[in-house]
Amino acid sequence: MLQANTSRRSHWPPVIATALGYACFSLLGLALHGWSPLWFVWIGERWSEGVIGGRTGYDGQFVYYLARDGWAALPHLDAPAYRAGRVLYPLSAAALSGGSADWLPWSMVAINFAAVVAGTAAIARWLAARAVNPWWALAYAGCAGIVFAYSRDCTEPVAYALVAAGTIAWLDDRRGIGWALLALAPLARESTVLFAAGLAAAALAARRWRDVRALAATALPAMLWQAYLTASVPAPTIGGIGLLQFPMAGAFPIADLDPGRLAALFLLGLPALALLPGALAWTWREPRVAFGWLIALNVLLVLIAPNQSWWHVLGLARVAVGAVVALLLAFPVLSPELRAAVAAFAVAPTLIWLGPMLWWAPWTAVR
Repeated sequence: MLQANTSRRSHWPPVIATALGYACFSLLGLALHGWSPLWFVWIGERWSEGVIGGRTGYDGQFVYYLARDGWAALPHLDAPAYRAGRVLYPLSAAALSGGSADWLPWSMVAINFAAVVAGTAAIARWLAARAVNPWWALAYAGCAGIVFAYSRDCTEPVAYALVAAGTIAWLDDRRGIGWALLALAPLARESTVLFAAGLAAAALAARRWRDVRALAATALPAMLWQAYLTASVPAPTIGGIGLLQFPMAGAFPIADLDPGRLAALFLLGLPALALLPGALAWTWREPRVAFGWLIALNVLLVLIAPNQSWWHVLGLARVAVGAVVALLLAFPVLSPELRAAVAAFAVAPTLIWLGPMLWWAPWTAVR
């Protein structure tokens, strides 16, 4: 465990900057699209009204349907058990809205806004406590996967705020809080189990059997919920969205000159491929240190992501959020050059695609 530095810098300035930046992004997006919070939802007729050949919208609409309609939303989900598996965000949004359909889209934005700020605060505090410039936490707030997920009401802001705070709490020996947060995160996005797995691998190498058992148990809430969904919902739990067997296999069948797919390959795929050997070597040299495991597992997830994720850099960026979090947690032991490279890896797609993110609006009003 890395020890805190008593002369640490304040972590609040980057947190405040994150809140202001996302507030400006939100206001600009709303202003460009009629001040409707449904811009964030990205509704499409294909799933909202069952119009075959209609616009498909984007993943945030499934959160919206679940939060608004509960089990009645199942006919409006492309993969019912898979979408319902990420229950934490829609459940929270429904609770915050008080059951009001008018307030629901605003509550979804509010929850993701708070989650982005909270995730940034957790990472900034971790860095500041270890004499690392907390402004590096903006690499998390500004990474393309978080910005894009926020702009489309997806689950990553909630999931990775929980997993970042949970991993930090665990590494700081606040095991109860860490366990609870790590157990909640997979109920927002299942891929966050890789953080508990990475921590468990390091504990296993150190023969800390109690920690291994505790970390394995963090998967139980999500497993029980998925078992219930598998028995209750007439659709496959993963809904046909599976991982591939070898690195970057998802990129090859759809490779062409489309800017989004080229950016996925060059801005995320190839950098992830370059990171993997170093992360694996780290696990070999220091198997009791969690950072190597966390980076290796999350980078590998990027590389074996399915074709759907490689279709555009912003889709793959959502998968890459875990790798960004893992790398940022390792900043106290990384060189300044590697820190700069990681920050570039995180924010370069955002800088390129921020304009289109704000401008695109293939959504329709809900009757």
